Amino acid sequence: ALLNHFLPGPTLDEFCKEKGLQPHGAIPFAFVGADGAIGEDVDGLVEPPEASASTATGSSGGYASGIPQNLPELLPSYFLDGASVVAAHMVGVEPGQSVLDLCAAPGGKSIVLASMLFGTGHSSGKLVCNEMSRPRAQRLQRVLTSFLPPELLEAGSGQVSITNVDATAGGGGSAPLPLQRLAPFDRVLVDAPCTSDRH
Repeated sequence: ALLNHFLPGPTLDEFCKEKGLQPHGAIPFAFVGADGAIGEDVDGLVEPPEASASTATGSSGGYASGIPQNLPELLPSYFLDGASVVAAHMVGVEPGQSVLDLCAAPGGKSIVLASMLFGTGHSSGKLVCNEMSRPRAQRLQRVLTSFLPPELLEAGSGQVSITNVDATAGGGGSAPLPLQRLAPFDRVLVDAPCTSDRH
């Protein structure tokens, strides 16, 4: 499990205690349960400790409905394979950098990258999460809006952007226009095919 470092420490401590989670000895950012009996849904998401139905019903800044309205409604963890955590960690992202996750769905590695960029209170940097498949891009959007604070995803903030383009369709060896507009990038993650897409 990847804990949501955008939530307050006491909330995470309580969640870890409730689920029996402890840091993985060899994989940075990863937490494991002693008995492995932690439930998850098909996107690797788990309900918040006190799930609330109060989410936005309309579109906000071009993002899908269901954006959490306040921090406590963010999900406490995301379940993914250790290989995905390692792949994202090996990119060597540092706060303040501009990062492109080119094949981002379903979103686990993007969450690791966002945690590295913004999870320790840093407010600078940029993360662009691209997925060429529209259904997978919608899934990516659902995962990111369930895990990241809404202000990181606000249109125009420039911190976390979701694009839906085929990176090979730029023509003449150049990137498609939406990616060119968000460039340059200090780091690029291309994990294709996905290291461990279980979904």
